[in-house]
Amino acid sequence: MRGLLDRAALQLEGRFREQPRVEASVRAALGRTYFNLGQYAAALSHWERAATLCRDALGEGHRQTLLARSDVARARLALDQRMEARDLAEEVLASATATYGRDHPLTVKFLSRLALVCYRLSDNPRARETSAEAVALARLVPGVETEDLVHAMHVHGRMLGRSGERDRGEQQLREALELARRRLQDTHPLTVRAKNALAAFCYDHQIRIPEAEQLYLEALAQQRRAFGDSHPLTLNLRYNLAILYAHREPVRPHPALAHRLRILEHRPILDASVATARPILNLLSQVSPDAIAPPTPLSADGWRLLAALPPTDWAQRDFDDAGWLTARPAEARALWFRRRLPWSNDRSIRPWVYVRGPGEFRVFLNGIAAQAVFTTRPVAHHVFLFPAEALATLRAEDNVLAVEARGLDPGEPAEIAIHRIPAAPEAGPRAG
Repeated sequence: MRGLLDRAALQLEGRFREQPRVEASVRAALGRTYFNLGQYAAALSHWERAATLCRDALGEGHRQTLLARSDVARARLALDQRMEARDLAEEVLASATATYGRDHPLTVKFLSRLALVCYRLSDNPRARETSAEAVALARLVPGVETEDLVHAMHVHGRMLGRSGERDRGEQQLREALELARRRLQDTHPLTVRAKNALAAFCYDHQIRIPEAEQLYLEALAQQRRAFGDSHPLTLNLRYNLAILYAHREPVRPHPALAHRLRILEHRPILDASVATARPILNLLSQVSPDAIAPPTPLSADGWRLLAALPPTDWAQRDFDDAGWLTARPAEARALWFRRRLPWSNDRSIRPWVYVRGPGEFRVFLNGIAAQAVFTTRPVAHHVFLFPAEALATLRAEDNVLAVEARGLDPGEPAEIAIHRIPAAPEAGPRAG
């Protein structure tokens, strides 16, 4: 789908030079599809162009212009440009109110979208005000889209919960979920988002946690089937599940860690100060590597090492390491490690490497470098995940794991563990 969209976008350039309204419509449609696929930067580019074309051809207050500008605000919010999104959403709402009045489906749409922006900005008074008005109008005004009402109910329910009206807030979110199910279907993206919203509310208020887990798991399974593992909502659902498991099972981090690692496969980061990495490293610091997941069985001949800079092809599968050492030199501060890595033919099981100890490390699988999450001393926990091109080289028996280690402390040895991605529950909650 992404490839088809990219080719269609390239063919647009200059094709409708004399038909700006046609080009605006096509770009609006492309932007919607990119947005639904989680490609927010591409959506923003098309929506900004559509807004300019509509404004020049139709004027500031035209319906198509207002919709295009509102879509720009949506894309900016998705890209975390929150202040710009709020300013634009306020402008669009003011223009729609002046042109169409407050009791019009278009105005209700823009009220609902502004409420979401204010919620994301933690502007609670404005979020509660706009969402309450949007919900009230949506129940009265004919022609309001289900999506606009459901999103307004999401924000209003969360705002009720934040102001101490937990029961009313929960009821609002349950009603939103049932509305989405009734008018659309249980697997519709809007229903998936409604499940996520209700589960998040239950977790935030520590009520009905088993139900929250079930909703998250259903939503994740449906979202993965429809949009894959790298979609932003898929990653958000994994993030929420990781929080739930980490809070509920602090001494058993397998489920939380599994979802965190899946997130990093699709959103790699290299700086442990980033908020996404910190919870992973916190989990790892609480337990020994063996308690996280069973290490993958390795061949009996173990690590081969060298204390001098090796040839450039040292990390490759077919490199001859027969002359390398089998024991670490006492004072070495830089070492190069290699060992055979038997693996399963099951492509759903993926290796990752955890290093505990001070030093700077690079990890390779069959010569291809891993993605890394690391900290500096004194914590010194390092997580290495392999990119798709490295995983594609895995064979059942013939693999090589290689580690370059510098800045080692002879008095504080590093510990290297190779693990499988832990199996995360995705079909339903665990018994008990």
